[in-house]
Amino acid sequence: MGCPELGSLLTMPTLGDLQVDYHIYGSAYKDEEAEPGYYTNTLTAYGIKTEVTATPHTSIERYTFPGGQGNILLNLGEGLTNETGAWMRKISDTEIEGDDIGYWFCFSTEEGEQIEVQMGVSFVSCENAWENLKAEQKGFDFDAVRTAASDKWDADLSRIRVEGGSQTQKEVFYTALYHALIHPNILNDVNGEYPLMENGGIGKVEEGHNRYGALHD
Repeated sequence: MGCPELGSLLTMPTLGDLQVDYHIYGSAYKDEEAEPGYYTNTLTAYGIKTEVTATPHTSIERYTFPGGQGNILLNLGEGLTNETGAWMRKISDTEIEGDDIGYWFCFSTEEGEQIEVQMGVSFVSCENAWENLKAEQKGFDFDAVRTAASDKWDADLSRIRVEGGSQTQKEVFYTALYHALIHPNILNDVNGEYPLMENGGIGKVEEGHNRYGALHD
């Protein structure tokens, strides 16, 4: 959601000796670029190029390292609010699941080596998060996910075509249309399940329909 209601999942690549304090491992960035379905920058403290794209229930990130010990930190404690009962489980050397704490992976990288990180999200269960990930991403393929996201945004933004006006006015219009399509977010999983906020139960939408989260300014 990008707000405290449903939280944010914070991922950070670093280089060199592992630091787990975000006051220390934080970095400025340069070479920022953004377009519908894709974002990139370069972390100046480490020389790491970052890229991210997404599907409705998952994301994939790609980090290009300059060489040396690379670290991928997942900081859930700073991105989620009002959570209790934190836990995390290591599934394999490259897979974890859980909530509200943090974890890290360390790699020995060569110059130009890329590491991709996939994340599946569910507000119902870890099982649903894995199901979402398997349904929307077929293995690790950043470019395929980026292309699909770009195509989906092209389709959505081309619902309305404008004529006349200046280039600046067109940019304002399509920027506003883009913003209008960002929220609200889909709350249900690919199997239709979603959390009932009132009593903590689980609801399910009919096939072909979606349940959306709250709309915020």
